[in-house]
Amino acid sequence: MKKRRKIIIVTIILLIFLFFIIPYVKVECATLLHGDEFSDLYTETHMMDDISYLKVMGYDKKSASIYYVEKEHKGAILCEFTKQGGEWRLNVWKTIWSKSGSADGFIWPYYR
Repeated sequence: MKKRRKIIIVTIILLIFLFFIIPYVKVECATLLHGDEFSDLYTETHMMDDISYLKVMGYDKKSASIYYVEKEHKGAILCEFTKQGGEWRLNVWKTIWSKSGSADGFIWPYYR
């Protein structure tokens, strides 16, 4: 009975661990593979002067979701791009959080 309980506890811990780790692994891999394509496209929003980093939250051949964090962590935006004529075009952007208080949101996986 104790062995069975240990197996159940280990399984639950492993599932919780995977639930929290897999999204980060997915984002980090997508960022490594496709991040360079989006490194300058944050300027299309006209909201950020420069960025500290970006994360590719979602990517396929026709669309991408990119999370940009401004220099000195002043704020962050999530941009949705679509590929048109072989180039990425900004569709929509949303301020996720800002030090100025204009937004205070949350994104999963969490990056600040």
